[in-house]
Amino acid sequence: MQDLIASLADILSLLYHEGRNVRHLMRNTDLHVDPRFSSLRDGLARNRCEAWKQLQPLRGISAMASSGLAAGRVFEQRFKLTIDDLAELFGHPGWKGTLYGGNAWFPIAGMTIHLRDLIDDKKELEAASLLESILQSCHNTGVVRDKLRILDCYLSERKAGL
Repeated sequence: MQDLIASLADILSLLYHEGRNVRHLMRNTDLHVDPRFSSLRDGLARNRCEAWKQLQPLRGISAMASSGLAAGRVFEQRFKLTIDDLAELFGHPGWKGTLYGGNAWFPIAGMTIHLRDLIDDKKELEAASLLESILQSCHNTGVVRDKLRILDCYLSERKAGL
């Protein structure tokens, strides 16, 4: 089950990482965006690689959590936003037609909530199947698995001094 929690931590990291794109919505004064989402805008770098680096301590702590709910609380404590809040953010109509963030991530956030619940209900086979579906899910520029791999490659390159 710990492998599933670690994978949940990976997906949670990616969702909070994508949430930082709320800055694009907040720039549009014609849209109402709940100010509580400013914790993502202000708490993570604009640069995707730097933002990913900033999330790694949370990702590591989350991966060691004793439950799916506890894994999510790691991020919730830092950003004052739950995964349910992120789903709300990604469902915001202001994302429609944009090339980043938003609507493409809405179903991924929903599946992640379900994954958390399956983990906590000890439904390991169902959770593993759903995890694979999440990793194969499309977002704005590809699939989740590839986005995780690309961002993690950046971290590896930095450690190697490349």
